[in-house]
Amino acid sequence: MVVCDLLRALFAFCLVVAPNAYVVLLLVIVKGIFHALFDPARQSAIKVFVPEDILLQANAISQFSVNFSKVLGPALGGIVLADSTPQTAFVIDGISFLLSAFILIYLPSGKQRAITQDAECQQKGTTTNFWNELKEGIAYVVKTHILLLLMIFNGAVFFNLFLFDSLSVLLAKGMGFTETQFAFFTSAVGLGSIVGTLIIARYGNQLNQVLMMTFSAVFLGFFIAITGLGSLQYVPSWLSLWFAIWLLIGACIAFITVSYGYLLQVSTPEHMMGRVSSIGNAIINGFIVIAPAIGAFLAGLFQVGGVFFLSGCAMILLGAATAYFTPQAIKTKRSIDQPWS
Repeated sequence: MVVCDLLRALFAFCLVVAPNAYVVLLLVIVKGIFHALFDPARQSAIKVFVPEDILLQANAISQFSVNFSKVLGPALGGIVLADSTPQTAFVIDGISFLLSAFILIYLPSGKQRAITQDAECQQKGTTTNFWNELKEGIAYVVKTHILLLLMIFNGAVFFNLFLFDSLSVLLAKGMGFTETQFAFFTSAVGLGSIVGTLIIARYGNQLNQVLMMTFSAVFLGFFIAITGLGSLQYVPSWLSLWFAIWLLIGACIAFITVSYGYLLQVSTPEHMMGRVSSIGNAIINGFIVIAPAIGAFLAGLFQVGGVFFLSGCAMILLGAATAYFTPQAIKTKRSIDQPWS
């Protein structure tokens, strides 16, 4: 995590002196690669350092920081750009990564744990190389049904979200909202995500996380479908109504992402966490890559509102099907230290 932060800081500083758009694109891509490496390590660190009885709250706090940065970051970026230059924003970005690396240095390194794992691998006649670890991770996910179900579910959720994400501006214009009002709705999603994470942190242990995740997907699909109907002029364009709808969309997304992260961690042994998390991220990113192109194609067939409506209906079916096909033993409230396989 420290290395990823230092390298991301380096690439952010390089953006200050990038000579053209091609270099900027290359630096952004490489910076994104190290972001993809950072997240599985962060998931593993939460699993390692946090006791299981407060693991849900830790995931909620982690997601809260992510959502809060998504709300605060663009606002601060806009202020910086209004009074300065993009280069100044890149410098601030780089400094933030350096600050993160400085904080992480003071966490326990876990070197003894890594040595123990290497010794176990040597006793089994294997080595800790990339391909062996990847094969072990895939094999573990395939044989652990709850993990496979979680990854397919979460990948499908993000596919549906990014199916219409790039069409949101067109949707707002079609509904007669200005760019300022659209930014207002975007902030409502961020605010809803923050509220959702706070609710989970306070009451999450009293709920079954599988059911909360699947029913949140059903409600999320309902609100997305309503948004599509609004674009087709079946729902009035009241500013307060749509602020509430997008606020609830943000809360539902938070319920899903926090529950998914928590279930992934309690269903995975500590030594497999990095591999399993990486496989889950790869599935999600794969869906995210293909979804916008499919969404644009569907928009040409069914209009923007039609894409939202179809995506919402698909989300409802996804949540209902996942809740139905999840084994009953997992859906019942139970101790998190019991094995799920």
